[in-house]
Amino acid sequence: MQMNNPSPRFEVTFNNTKKEVFMSFGLVNTIAGMFEDMSQLTEAFTNPHVRGALVVECLSERNENGGLVKEIDLNTLGIETEHLFEFLTWVEAHVSDFFTQSLVRATSSMRKKAQGMKEKP
Repeated sequence: MQMNNPSPRFEVTFNNTKKEVFMSFGLVNTIAGMFEDMSQLTEAFTNPHVRGALVVECLSERNENGGLVKEIDLNTLGIETEHLFEFLTWVEAHVSDFFTQSLVRATSSMRKKAQGMKEKP
């Protein structure tokens, strides 16, 4: 079940280089762990520490297993502000969708368990 249906890939240009970022389960799960719940997602745009952590997590160089090879340096990151916010919007859409899917599935599971408890004498 896709709620926002964000594209799984985003092409971002920084330091005069184009990079395609794939929002894997591992990446979205790591990013989701930066937030307690969906209400905090606006911090991706308003909190410089969260924004920086998201950029580093998403744009750092990784090997084929997702292991960190080289962390990106925010101080030398050459990216247009508008493009950065487009990228963060894409990231936020994935995390929002992930939280929503998790909540829908957890609610469904709880309802099934509650229904099963009602059926027992």
